[in-house]
Amino acid sequence: MMRRGINPTVAEAAEAAGVHRATAYRYFPTARTLLAEAALAVSDLDTEKVYADAPSRDPLTLIDMAVVAVCDLMFAEESLFRRNLVEALEGWFVRQEEGTVDEFPFRSTRRFMWIDPCLEPLADVLNPAQLRRLRNGLALTFGSEAVVVTRDVCRIAPDEATETMRWAAASLIRTAVAEAQAGISPVSAEDEAPERDSK
Repeated sequence: MMRRGINPTVAEAAEAAGVHRATAYRYFPTARTLLAEAALAVSDLDTEKVYADAPSRDPLTLIDMAVVAVCDLMFAEESLFRRNLVEALEGWFVRQEEGTVDEFPFRSTRRFMWIDPCLEPLADVLNPAQLRRLRNGLALTFGSEAVVVTRDVCRIAPDEATETMRWAAASLIRTAVAEAQAGISPVSAEDEAPERDSK
């Protein structure tokens, strides 16, 4: 229904699926939760299967396979992933009004299932702070937010958008390794904070 541009209510989705309304509401109390889960359902790629075809465990090879696999899916189902992003953003405002924004996550962290295997070979190269920064940085390079930026802000076609994300992810890994070899460590928030007058 979402692929046809329809954002159904829980009751409408239940009727279309031949499921009793009470059952549907038990799993999806609001249309927002239903629509968000529907978008995520198509993104359930099997990371192990994708990585099983990797010619090596090189981080650059793995992250490239991850970005390509995710981009292929997201551009094929772009409307669903945009809907998921809308629901996440609207959910943030609801939680802000409720005062529960910081109490629990409202975005999926599935992209780390792709990123973490890429970082395993770097465990002996990067220290924990460097690994953490690289992990967070790679999360910026692909996913629904990156799709919106490359398509709407940069105004580029899916093929070029995918290539840009591949380049960005690889560049972060190369930079992190080069910095580690040069002895450059991430600066913590405490290090950056100005000294306070003790008076």
